[in-house]
Amino acid sequence: MVKITKMNIPIIAASKISRTAQYENILNYMKHCNSKIKWESEEFITNTGQVLNVHAKHNCRGGNCVIHKPSNHHMRDWDLIWRDDRGCFERLCPEHGVGHPDPDDRNHDGIHGCCGCCQISETV
Repeated sequence: MVKITKMNIPIIAASKISRTAQYENILNYMKHCNSKIKWESEEFITNTGQVLNVHAKHNCRGGNCVIHKPSNHHMRDWDLIWRDDRGCFERLCPEHGVGHPDPDDRNHDGIHGCCGCCQISETV
């Protein structure tokens, strides 16, 4: 299933095609249409020392972003890692070393080993 957005960029249902294939599809579509949209990138170094090539700040759109506009979630100060094997960001629990989905990462499927520290507990 292909959905055409307001910018006429085709978005393919995730269940039918991988994120990489979606990205390649969008790039090919933009080349085909000779689009004037400029997608630029910049270098980002996580607090664990990973060097990543990410979207430029001026291309950051929408709500919160792991890199440019993190929300005020309780894991914000935890170490940030990029999971290349899964294509998502995780926050490492400082107590247990377990990776938890970064709440601002729209690509994370939520599946992770869990020590329970990603949940906000209320004390009574």
